[in-house]
Amino acid sequence: QAPSGQLEYHLLFFNWAFCATAVTICSGAMAERTHMVAYLTYAIAMGGVIYPVIAEGAWGREGSLLHSQFHGKFAENSRYHDFAGSGVVHVTGGISALVGCSILGRRILQPVDTAGHQASPDGNEIRHTSPPEVSSSTNRQWE
Repeated sequence: QAPSGQLEYHLLFFNWAFCATAVTICSGAMAERTHMVAYLTYAIAMGGVIYPVIAEGAWGREGSLLHSQFHGKFAENSRYHDFAGSGVVHVTGGISALVGCSILGRRILQPVDTAGHQASPDGNEIRHTSPPEVSSSTNRQWE
């Protein structure tokens, strides 16, 4: 809230974008290994409980739950400085991705045919790409 007591809606949208980014970091790490209900449950817990508590501790007012963990922990006048939310967003998303992936376990490998090549579910061989092909495809997308 602003000193006048009004909500600052631009900050609400700004912080919502950071929260959404933290949630998608974890969802990308666990892609194709979770059910939709599990992902929605995670997204609600992360967006409604986990991320707001951490963000309030880093950028919020004194007296919040984690404020003492971010400010004045190592020296009395030290404060947590974050460049555009990168620390809070990426550490929160990364740690939740690590926890989620450790719960899920490793990715299940593609089926292998009798010759030892990876095969797709329809039986066709999966053709691996080379670094030059990947580079040229990336450059074409940027143009």
